Amino acid sequence: MVNSCPAYGTCWDIKINSVKSQCIGFGNCQPSTFTVTLNESPIQWTHKLKYLGCFFNQNCTVDYSNSVQKFNGNFKNILSALGHNRNEISAVDLVKSYCIPSSLYGCEIWTLGSSDYHKMYVIWNNAFRKVFRCCWRESVSCLLYYCKVLSMSYIIDQRKLITVFEEHPHVITVLQGLCRF
Repeated sequence: MVNSCPAYGTCWDIKINSVKSQCIGFGNCQPSTFTVTLNESPIQWTHKLKYLGCFFNQNCTVDYSNSVQKFNGNFKNILSALGHNRNEISAVDLVKSYCIPSSLYGCEIWTLGSSDYHKMYVIWNNAFRKVFRCCWRESVSCLLYYCKVLSMSYIIDQRKLITVFEEHPHVITVLQGLCRF
Protein backbone atom coordinates (compact mmCIF):
# COMPACT_ATOMS: atom_id res chain seq x y z
CA MET A 1 0.00 0.00 0.00
CA VAL A 2 2.86 2.38 0.76
CA ASN A 3 4.27 1.66 -2.69
CA SER A 4 1.11 3.08 -4.31
CA CYS A 5 1.45 6.44 -2.51
CA PRO A 6 4.00 8.02 -4.91
CA ALA A 7 1.89 7.07 -7.95
CA TYR A 8 -1.25 8.45 -6.27
CA GLY A 9 0.60 11.65 -5.39
CA THR A 10 1.85 12.08 -8.94
CA CYS A 11 -1.64 11.51 -10.34
CA TRP A 12 -3.20 14.13 -8.06
CA ASP A 13 -0.21 16.50 -8.02
CA ILE A 14 0.53 15.88 -4.35
CA LYS A 15 4.09 15.74 -3.09
CA ILE A 16 4.45 13.26 -0.24
CA ASN A 17 7.29 14.12 2.11
CA SER A 18 8.85 10.99 3.59
CA VAL A 19 10.65 13.07 6.24
CA LYS A 20 7.31 14.32 7.64
CA SER A 21 5.64 10.91 7.32
CA GLN A 22 5.53 8.48 10.22
CA CYS A 23 4.57 4.85 10.83
CA ILE A 24 2.93 3.43 13.90
CA GLY A 25 2.12 -0.15 14.86
CA PHE A 26 -1.19 -0.55 16.67
CA GLY A 27 -1.75 -3.28 19.24
CA ASN A 28 1.00 -5.72 20.13
CA CYS A 29 2.91 -5.12 16.90
CA GLN A 30 6.58 -4.34 17.48
CA PRO A 31 7.69 -3.12 14.05
CA SER A 32 11.34 -2.38 14.82
CA THR A 33 12.46 -5.39 12.77
CA PHE A 34 11.66 -3.95 9.33
CA THR A 35 11.89 -0.65 7.50
CA VAL A 36 9.10 0.98 5.55
CA THR A 37 10.25 3.18 2.68
CA LEU A 38 8.49 5.89 0.73
CA ASN A 39 10.15 7.28 -2.40
CA GLU A 40 13.13 5.13 -1.46
CA SER A 41 13.53 6.98 1.85
CA PRO A 42 12.93 5.25 5.20
CA ILE A 43 9.95 6.35 7.26
CA GLN A 44 10.52 6.70 10.99
CA TRP A 45 8.53 4.63 13.50
CA THR A 46 6.79 6.41 16.34
CA HIS A 47 4.79 5.58 19.47
CA LYS A 48 2.40 8.51 19.04
CA LEU A 49 0.86 9.69 15.77
CA LYS A 50 -0.82 13.02 15.03
CA TYR A 51 -3.82 12.79 12.72
CA LEU A 52 -6.25 15.68 12.19
CA GLY A 53 -5.05 17.42 15.34
CA CYS A 54 -5.43 14.38 17.63
CA PHE A 55 -2.59 12.26 18.94
CA PHE A 56 -3.09 8.48 18.85
CA ASN A 57 -1.12 5.98 20.95
CA GLN A 58 -0.17 2.46 19.92
CA ASN A 59 -3.14 1.05 21.83
CA CYS A 60 -5.55 3.10 19.64
CA THR A 61 -6.42 5.59 22.35
CA VAL A 62 -6.25 9.35 22.01
CA ASP A 63 -3.53 11.07 24.01
CA TYR A 64 -5.00 14.33 25.29
CA SER A 65 -1.86 15.53 27.12
CA ASN A 66 -1.13 17.86 24.21
CA SER A 67 -4.54 19.45 24.79
CA VAL A 68 -3.61 20.19 28.39
CA GLN A 69 -0.42 21.87 27.17
CA LYS A 70 -2.41 23.94 24.64
CA PHE A 71 -4.80 25.04 27.36
CA ASN A 72 -2.01 26.07 29.72
CA GLY A 73 -0.10 27.88 26.97
CA ASN A 74 -3.14 29.84 25.79
CA PHE A 75 -4.13 30.60 29.37
CA LYS A 76 -0.69 32.00 30.23
CA ASN A 77 -0.77 34.15 27.09
CA ILE A 78 -4.17 35.57 28.05
CA LEU A 79 -3.05 36.40 31.59
CA SER A 80 0.15 38.04 30.42
CA ALA A 81 -1.74 40.13 27.84
CA LEU A 82 -4.32 41.27 30.42
CA GLY A 83 -1.78 42.10 33.11
CA HIS A 84 -2.28 42.28 36.88
CA ASN A 85 -5.18 44.75 36.93
CA ARG A 86 -7.41 42.59 34.77
CA ASN A 87 -11.16 42.40 34.65
CA GLU A 88 -11.97 38.85 35.81
CA ILE A 89 -15.08 38.47 33.65
CA SER A 90 -13.14 39.52 30.55
CA ALA A 91 -10.46 36.99 31.42
CA VAL A 92 -13.09 34.24 31.81
CA ASP A 93 -14.62 35.16 28.45
CA LEU A 94 -11.22 35.03 26.77
CA VAL A 95 -10.45 31.67 28.37
CA LYS A 96 -13.80 30.32 27.15
CA SER A 97 -13.17 31.72 23.66
CA TYR A 98 -9.56 30.69 23.15
CA CYS A 99 -8.47 28.01 25.61
CA ILE A 100 -11.50 25.74 25.42
CA PRO A 101 -11.80 25.41 21.62
CA SER A 102 -8.08 24.85 21.07
CA SER A 103 -7.64 22.39 23.92
CA LEU A 104 -10.84 20.41 23.33
CA TYR A 105 -10.43 20.00 19.60
CA GLY A 106 -11.37 16.43 18.79
CA CYS A 107 -12.66 15.67 22.31
CA GLU A 108 -15.72 14.03 20.77
CA ILE A 109 -13.62 10.94 20.07
CA TRP A 110 -11.79 10.84 23.39
CA THR A 111 -12.43 7.94 25.72
CA LEU A 112 -11.83 9.36 29.16
CA GLY A 113 -11.82 7.53 32.45
CA SER A 114 -12.61 9.13 35.78
CA SER A 115 -8.95 10.04 36.39
CA ASP A 116 -8.77 11.68 32.94
CA TYR A 117 -11.90 13.72 33.65
CA HIS A 118 -10.33 14.69 36.96
CA LYS A 119 -7.18 15.98 35.23
CA MET A 120 -9.28 18.14 32.88
CA TYR A 121 -11.36 19.29 35.85
CA VAL A 122 -8.19 20.34 37.69
CA ILE A 123 -6.80 22.51 34.87
CA TRP A 124 -10.17 24.25 34.47
CA ASN A 125 -10.54 24.87 38.21
CA ASN A 126 -6.94 26.05 38.54
CA ALA A 127 -7.55 28.53 35.72
CA PHE A 128 -10.51 29.97 37.64
CA ARG A 129 -8.50 30.11 40.84
CA LYS A 130 -5.76 32.02 39.07
CA VAL A 131 -8.15 34.45 37.33
CA PHE A 132 -10.02 35.25 40.55
CA ARG A 133 -6.93 34.97 42.79
CA CYS A 134 -8.54 32.35 45.04
CA CYS A 135 -6.93 30.10 47.59
CA TRP A 136 -5.91 26.77 46.03
CA ARG A 137 -7.93 24.83 48.60
CA GLU A 138 -11.21 26.65 47.91
CA SER A 139 -13.89 25.26 45.63
CA VAL A 140 -14.58 27.19 42.45
CA SER A 141 -18.07 25.78 41.90
CA CYS A 142 -19.70 29.04 43.02
CA LEU A 143 -17.47 30.99 40.61
CA LEU A 144 -18.46 28.66 37.78
CA TYR A 145 -22.12 29.16 38.67
CA TYR A 146 -22.01 32.96 38.84
CA CYS A 147 -19.94 33.18 35.64
CA LYS A 148 -22.47 30.88 33.93
CA VAL A 149 -19.75 28.42 32.98
CA LEU A 150 -19.97 24.63 33.00
CA SER A 151 -17.46 22.33 34.61
CA MET A 152 -14.89 20.88 32.17
CA SER A 153 -16.40 17.40 32.30
CA TYR A 154 -19.81 18.83 31.37
CA ILE A 155 -18.28 20.80 28.50
CA ILE A 156 -16.65 17.65 27.11
CA ASP A 157 -19.84 15.62 27.52
CA GLN A 158 -21.89 18.42 25.94
CA ARG A 159 -19.65 18.39 22.87
CA LYS A 160 -19.97 14.62 22.59
CA LEU A 161 -23.75 14.86 22.90
CA ILE A 162 -24.00 17.59 20.26
CA THR A 163 -21.99 15.39 17.89
CA VAL A 164 -24.39 12.50 18.47
CA PHE A 165 -27.37 14.75 17.79
CA GLU A 166 -25.79 16.05 14.58
CA GLU A 167 -25.01 12.54 13.34
CA HIS A 168 -28.34 11.02 14.45
CA PRO A 169 -31.12 13.65 14.40
CA HIS A 170 -33.76 11.00 15.14
CA VAL A 171 -32.33 10.70 18.68
CA ILE A 172 -33.76 14.14 19.50
CA THR A 173 -37.23 12.97 18.53
CA VAL A 174 -36.91 9.87 20.71
CA LEU A 175 -35.68 11.93 23.67
CA GLN A 176 -38.53 14.43 23.24
CA GLY A 177 -40.99 11.53 23.25
CA LEU A 178 -39.46 10.10 26.41
CA CYS A 179 -39.59 13.46 28.20
CA ARG A 180 -43.38 13.63 27.80
CA PHE A 181 -43.94 10.70 30.14
